[in-house]
Amino acid sequence: MRPLPKHMRRRRRYLAVRLGCPLDTTLDAHAVQDAVWQTARRIGGASLSAATDLRVMRFESTPGVAMALVRTPHAAETRARGVLAAVDTVATTPVAPQVIGTCGTIAACEERYMNHDTRPVDERDVAFDSEPCTAFVQGTQVDIVGPIGDIGATRLDLE
Repeated sequence: MRPLPKHMRRRRRYLAVRLGCPLDTTLDAHAVQDAVWQTARRIGGASLSAATDLRVMRFESTPGVAMALVRTPHAAETRARGVLAAVDTVATTPVAPQVIGTCGTIAACEERYMNHDTRPVDERDVAFDSEPCTAFVQGTQVDIVGPIGDIGATRLDLE
């Protein structure tokens, strides 16, 4: 069977999404896909979920940040951005999604946007509020795991 000519093929857009998460966790591609589908169903029901047809095509995760390449139909790009912005948890892990770019092909999207922060995460013992705690440090971002819960901070907050 011959492929369709270019003008008859489905037009798609590929969204590069950065998912910020606590520095002591890494995300799973299947969990991210489930969270995106659940958010689409929660916001607009089955019709929005079917119209946006969101698929995680590529996924990379390191402690503290994950990058996903999400496919959507060309006509549903703005609705897909809204759904992706509304994702707040992935498998009970709080996340902060950010759409950092859009491309027409997977190769272009990977080349432009899939080079994220790969600095190592250091684990340190710190004292916070007169209590011994564990801190995960990556660049200027610090996550403190203590008796009162997780706290996000910067290096300037600790000086």
